[in-house]
Amino acid sequence: MTNNIDLAALWQQPEALEAAYRQQPEAFRQAFEARFPEPSNDPLAAFWHARLNYQKPAAPSDRKELPVLLLFIFLAGCVVKLPSWLGIEPDLFYQKNIGFTVLPFLMGWFLWKHQVASKSWVLIGGILVVTATYINLLPKSIHPDAYNLALVHLPLLLWSVLGFAFGGGQWHNLLGRLQFLRFNGDLVVMGTLLVIACGILTGITYSLFELIGVNINYVFTHYLIIWGAPAVPILATYLVQQNPEIVNRISPLIARLFTPLVFVTLVVYLIAMMMQGKDPYNDREYLFIFNMVLLGVMALIFFSVAENSKSGFKFWQHLPLLGLALVTVLVNSVALSAIIFRIAEWGFTPNRIAVLGTNVLLFVHLVWLLYTLFVSSRKKSHYAPVEHAMAAYLPVYVGWTALMLFVLPWLAF
Repeated sequence: MTNNIDLAALWQQPEALEAAYRQQPEAFRQAFEARFPEPSNDPLAAFWHARLNYQKPAAPSDRKELPVLLLFIFLAGCVVKLPSWLGIEPDLFYQKNIGFTVLPFLMGWFLWKHQVASKSWVLIGGILVVTATYINLLPKSIHPDAYNLALVHLPLLLWSVLGFAFGGGQWHNLLGRLQFLRFNGDLVVMGTLLVIACGILTGITYSLFELIGVNINYVFTHYLIIWGAPAVPILATYLVQQNPEIVNRISPLIARLFTPLVFVTLVVYLIAMMMQGKDPYNDREYLFIFNMVLLGVMALIFFSVAENSKSGFKFWQHLPLLGLALVTVLVNSVALSAIIFRIAEWGFTPNRIAVLGTNVLLFVHLVWLLYTLFVSSRKKSHYAPVEHAMAAYLPVYVGWTALMLFVLPWLAF
C-alpha cells in the first residue's frame, strides 16, 4: 500500500496531497510515517503530522448534566401524569396544557446550560405562570372558534419563549435566532431517530413478554409511555448538543434530498389540482389542507436554508431552494386570494381572520426570502442575506401569535 503513494512527487501539490489522503488514508499515513518518522521542521510536514495524529478532546464531564436532564424528564412526566393524579378530564387538560408538558423543561435546560442571569429565569417563569393561568381560566363560551385558535397558538407562543431561553435570554441576537431555527431542524431529525429506536425496542419487548405469557400493556400505557413521550424531545436536545458531528452530517443531507423532491411534488400537485378542478375558494376543508401544505413547505425552506448555510453557497443546492420558494409564493397567492374571496362572500369570522393574517405574514416573508435567494443566486454569494431575512422577521410571527392568543378571543364576542 505504501508504494502506491509517492509523497516526494506530491509534496509541493497541496490539492494532490489532500486527494491522495482522501482516497487512501491508511496508505497515506504509512507513506508519511516512512518519510517523516520523527517530527520535522518543515511546516507542511508539521501540519500533516498534527492532522494525522489529532485526537478529539474528550467531551466535557456530564456528571452534572445527567442528573439535571433526568430531573427535567421526571418533572415533564409528572405534568403528563397530572390528570390521573388529580382526577381531571385528560382531553380537556391536554387541550389546554399540551405546551406545558415539554417546552418549560426545555427552557429550563437551556437556561441552566447557559447559566443565564436570574432575571431571565424570573421573566420566563412569569410568562409561564401568566399563560398557564390565562389559558386554563379562558372560558370556552366566549366563542368556540376563537377559543380553539387560542389553544392552537399557545404552544407557538411558548415555542418563541423557548427561543428566548435557547439564546441565553438575548432574543434580539439575529445569529441566536438562526441557530435556534437550525436547532429545531436538528431536533426533529434526532427526535425521529429516537422514536424509531423506541418503536423497535417496544416491539421487541412486547414480543419477548408475550412469549412467556406476561401482559405488559398496563405498564406501558400508564408509566413508560407517560414518561417516555416527553422524554424524547428532552433527550434529543441533549444528544444534539453532545453529538453535533452526527446532526451536522445527517441534517444537511436530509435538506439536500428533500428540497428538490418537495419542489417537484409541489409542482406536480399544482398541475394536478388544476386538472382535477379543485377549488380552494369554495371548499373550506381543501383550503385548510392547502394552508397546512403551505406551512409545511415554509418550514422546509427554513430548515434547508439553515442547513445549507453550514456548507456555504453551492448553486446546485441553491437552485431547488430558489424554485421551491417561487412555487411556494404562488401557492400562498392562491391561498390568500381564496381567503379574501371567502371573506368578501361570507364576512369575517375568527378562523378567517386568523387564516388571512397568517397568509399575509407568510406572503410578505416569502417574497422577502425569494428576493434574497434570487440576489444570492445572481451573485453566487453566501446565505447571509437569506439568513437575515429569516431571523429578522420572526418577531412579527410572535406578535401575531400573541394577538391570536390574548386579543382575538375577546374581540369575538
